[in-house]
This record gives sequence, structure tokens and C-alpha cells, in this order.
Amino acid sequence: MSDLLKLDLYELLAVNYDSTQQEIKSSYRRLALGCHPDKCPDNPKAAELFHQLSKALEVLTDETAKSAYDRLLKARKANVIRHKKLDQKRQKLKDELERREKSAKEDVMSEAEAVDQLSREIERLRKEGSKQLETENEILKQQIEEELRERIESELIGTQVLPKLKIIRKSKGFQMSSENIRHHLSRFGDINGLVVTKNQKKALVEFSDYNETLNAYENRHEFEHLFTTEWIGDKPDVSSKSPQMETMNTNQFKDINIKQNESFSSDYESLVLRNMRAAEERKQLIRQMQEQDLQEEGSKQLETENEILKQQIEEELKERIESELIGTQVLPKLKIIRKSKAFQMSSENIRHHLSRFGDINGLVVTKNQKKALVEFSDYNETLNAYENRHEFEHLFTIEWIGDKPDVSSKSPQMETMNTNQFKDIHIKQNESFSSDYESLVLRNMRAAEERKQLIRQMQEQDLQEVD
Repeated sequence: MSDLLKLDLYELLAVNYDSTQQEIKSSYRRLALGCHPDKCPDNPKAAELFHQLSKALEVLTDETAKSAYDRLLKARKANVIRHKKLDQKRQKLKDELERREKSAKEDVMSEAEAVDQLSREIERLRKEGSKQLETENEILKQQIEEELRERIESELIGTQVLPKLKIIRKSKGFQMSSENIRHHLSRFGDINGLVVTKNQKKALVEFSDYNETLNAYENRHEFEHLFTTEWIGDKPDVSSKSPQMETMNTNQFKDINIKQNESFSSDYESLVLRNMRAAEERKQLIRQMQEQDLQEEGSKQLETENEILKQQIEEELKERIESELIGTQVLPKLKIIRKSKAFQMSSENIRHHLSRFGDINGLVVTKNQKKALVEFSDYNETLNAYENRHEFEHLFTIEWIGDKPDVSSKSPQMETMNTNQFKDIHIKQNESFSSDYESLVLRNMRAAEERKQLIRQMQEQDLQEVD
């Protein structure tokens, strides 16, 4: 309230001291229309100015409050004049000014009394409520709605969800660019949107009208030597237009959005959401086309990379095959089953008891620490550990994985291939290095897969025991 009293309400509303109520109201509507909170939601100063204009209208359109405010202005101006004269002729006219001030008190209410009376009148208006202010705000709101309604009808009413066409390049000599596509298709109508993929093999086209899209599709044979034209999704129903493809006219807009006295803001939001859904659908179609292009490019690039990688691996490992893969052997394995609960079934403890029989190639302990899989680096070491299993019967039992191997005659699977055998088998008849390498790698892969399968079986048995 104190901030409002410091302002010149006539100057705030851009009216004169003797302006009529109709002139005051007209000036208020014009100024409030430019700073209404609904029209400027992001400007906090606009809301403050609108509040000041509303208070000024309340005061100046109420006779009692206006009289009190006029007396305040008169007292304030008289006070300014007194101080001004006092500053200029303080010494000479002091006595004369005091006499005039006493006489002025009889005719003019002091500024303090005027402020107090004006405050009481404004408080009365606040308690009683100003019907006139509510009327003016309602008129102002209707004006804003009319302005926005005209803008919506010009921007959003004609919104259509139109079918789209996919262009796929057919001739390698045809440059798939926006300019070339528009050159061939623009004669069918205005092109709303056109997107070409990075590899310039596909494009997405949307016309501004359904009939234009249909005309371009029906005349696709004219461009079959350059590119093919397809519908995005299912072909639309030509016999009866879908409601999604019909343009909303002004009457439909009013019937849908104004019936049942729905608020204007909800009408505006529904139209905006409809446009957003159409834009999102277009983005999704573009994203799908780009993903298809990436998959096609990725598969070709992957084949090329795999071929280069294969050649590099063959070159790098060509010298290492004889030393690392020729001596490959498929060795029998032992299964360790814990017997004593006090024995901790860990890799360190098992190696501690069995490492004296030879080098342990691989050792896997199950999660519940009840079983383990052991593979020595030599068949004789594995056989030696199995034959001396009685030494550890108080801690764990040792069994063969699968059938017990034939000790009397070594199986071909357990014989180590030497360099000459490798050359006789793999290099005779001028076979390529790649086939030799692949056969050895496959053999190692089968051995590794067998080991994984055995570990998996042991883990499944453990789970069944736990259940």
C-alpha cells in the first residue's frame, strides 16, 4: 500500500486530473492488455505493473477514494511548494511561510491525514470487493482469448496427419539429394518435409496434401529407372478419408473446443499436443530409416574388417602354430569330491596335495566348494594322481570324468602330434594355410567347449543338491 501511495496514479494510467471515468477505463484496458499475466507469463514485472494498474483503477473509479487521493495530491503539491520556497527564501520569508502554513491547515487537510483517509478508503474497497475491476478483467481476458484464437486458427487448425512416402535409390548413377528429389516430385504439389539419409540411399517425403501424396505414388512408374516409391506403413484407405487426414475447419474447432464451456487453455494444449505427436511420428520414421542404413553399412564394414583381421591373425600366428598348437592333446580329467567337511575345498589346498604328481593345467572349484575339476599337463601325471587317490580318501575322493581311459594302448586323441605329423597331414596336397589353421583352432575349441560343458554339469549337480 505504501509503494502505491508514492506513485502518481493519473500518470500511471496516462490520464489527466479531470479525465472522465470512461476515459480512465479505456486507458486501463489499453495498458493492462500489454502487461496481463496470461499474455506475459514469463515476465514478473508485467504482473507487478498489472497489479498497480488494477489498484489505480479501483481508486480513480470510486468517487470517495478518488476525492481522498486528490486531497493527498493537493497536500503533497502544497508541501513541495512550501519546501521549495523555504529553501529559496528561508531566512527572509520564514515568518510569512509559517503564517501561511497555519492558514492552509484550516482549508487543506494535512498530508498525513490525507494518507490516513486514503488508506482507509482503499481498505474499504478491498473488503467490499470491486465488481467493476472484475468486469474489466473479464473483458480483458476475452480480448486476449480472441487474439490467441485467431492465431490458433491460422497456425494449428489446418493441422493434418498425412501419409508419407519412402524413396529408395535404384540407379547408382542417380545422385540422391534434396534438390534432385524436389526436381522430380515438386510438380505433384508442395513438399512439406524431405529428409535424405547420410548414405544417400533412402529418403522420406511428405506432401502438404493427401491428394498430392497419392498422385505422386500413382505416377511412380515415371521414376522407376531412378528410384522406387513406397508407402510408409500400410497404404491409406483411398475410398474414405480417415478422420486423421481431414482438416479441421473453424466450425469443427468451435464445436469441439468451446462446448461445455471448456477453458481456452485446454483447447490450445490439445492442438499443440496433436502437432507434437505428428512431429514425433515423423522423427521416429526418420530414425528407423537411419537405423536400417547403419545396419546395412555395418554388415558390409564388419565383413571387410573380419577379412582383414583374419589375414592379420594368420600372418601373426603362422610362425607360432608348430610351437603352440602342434603339441595339442586332449587329456583326461579328474573330478574331486569333498569327503571331509573340515577340509576347505579351495584351489590352493588342492594344488598343495596334487602338485607333486605334476603340473596342473587347469583347476576349477564350484561355488559351493564341494567339487572340483582338475587337468594335468600330461596323461601319465593324471594316471599317477588317480592311482594314488587312497592317500587323500580321508579328505576327498578322486574319479575319472567319463569312462576310464584305456591304459594298455594310448588313444589317438591322447597322442601328441609332432612337427612331421603336422606337416604330413596339413601341408600335403598343397592345402592352404587357412584350412590348416582352422582345423587346429577348431580342435582346440572343441577341447575348450568340452571343458566348459563338464564345469556346467558339475554346477548343475551342485544346484540340484542344494535344492
